[in-house]
Amino acid sequence: MAAQHQPSPWYAHIVNFLVSRKTPDQWDKNRKHHFFSKIRNYFWHDPDLYYLGNDQILRRCVLEEEYHNIINMCHSSNCGGHFSGRKIAAKIFQCGFYWPTIIRDSIEFSRTCISC
Repeated sequence: MAAQHQPSPWYAHIVNFLVSRKTPDQWDKNRKHHFFSKIRNYFWHDPDLYYLGNDQILRRCVLEEEYHNIINMCHSSNCGGHFSGRKIAAKIFQCGFYWPTIIRDSIEFSRTCISC
């Protein structure tokens, strides 16, 4: 029986910093500067991480495994409507979810939709 390596979530370094206040030692000055410019928009409320957008609304950060189901719900379900990728991204934001590539993933999903 081989042990499978679980990849860490995209926001693991953010949560690690918010909990321990430490950054990885291997990061250079530019990486730390970029990280600290973004970190003020994230809030940890155990067990979830939230992102504060420009519209001052908190959205829950989701794992990669949840992306497809959320996009599918907002695009193809009864509440969907097979809209364009940007409209799907807007619906996902309205539902209160966030991940960094939400617009790109929504556009790609709508382009590959067979029904559309």
